Amino acid sequence: MAKKDPETKPAKTEPVSAKEPAATDAAKATPSKKGQPVPIHGPDSLIDRLYPHIKKIAVGAIALFAVIGGWVAYRYMQHRHEASNTTKISGALDLARAKVTTATPDPKKATKETTFATAKERAQAAADAFAEGGSAAKKNGVYQASLLMDAGKLDDAEALYKAHTGDEGLDGALAREGLGYVYEARAAAAKDAAEQQKHYAEALDAFKQVQLDDKGPRRDYALYDQARMLHQLGKNGEAKAALDKALEVAPKSEIKGDIEAQLALVEAP
Repeated sequence: MAKKDPETKPAKTEPVSAKEPAATDAAKATPSKKGQPVPIHGPDSLIDRLYPHIKKIAVGAIALFAVIGGWVAYRYMQHRHEASNTTKISGALDLARAKVTTATPDPKKATKETTFATAKERAQAAADAFAEGGSAAKKNGVYQASLLMDAGKLDDAEALYKAHTGDEGLDGALAREGLGYVYEARAAAAKDAAEQQKHYAEALDAFKQVQLDDKGPRRDYALYDQARMLHQLGKNGEAKAALDKALEVAPKSEIKGDIEAQLALVEAP
């Protein structure tokens, strides 16, 4: 009797999860040699990512350098302009200190020194030179106004003083003081008594505004100038009070001699 073939059992299979992980496509495509690692391609590098935009980046960089270059050039020209203005101001100050003489210069002793026949001419030359100082001149407008006043340009001086009466500290006080001097100069030049009194009153009002703080700059000058105008207006009692106040707030004032001289004048019978 023939023997039956043993029943063939199905081959035992392992779960897929238990199998060896399948080789990657990269590993299949690039089999490794003995002793050499298999290269793994990670994410794109920064250069790879920027490469499509390299043209835009180059244009942006050029534009940035152009802006920086323009700013540097602007600052250079600005400083150069300021240096030029400072030089002009320095020249104006030299003119303001020039000698006033009517003597005829000796040809044998000729020098480059600038001289003027009158103080008025000197002030006018200095004021003209000062006006060319641009921004530097604007910062020193009070001094420029004083030159204009010495040159007899009262209207120009008044306008410039008024432009600085609101300045803080000493500059503002000097501007308000200068405005009083302008009105006083007009009073001195007036031929009509009524007009003269009017300008003295304007000067008094200006001097009263110079410095209201007893500890502020030019307070003694303000009181002294008020006393002078009060004396001109025939108000000697008020003038004496102002002078006494000046000596009280500034017993060591640099104009103490002037204050005392004015005090003697208003107290005279």
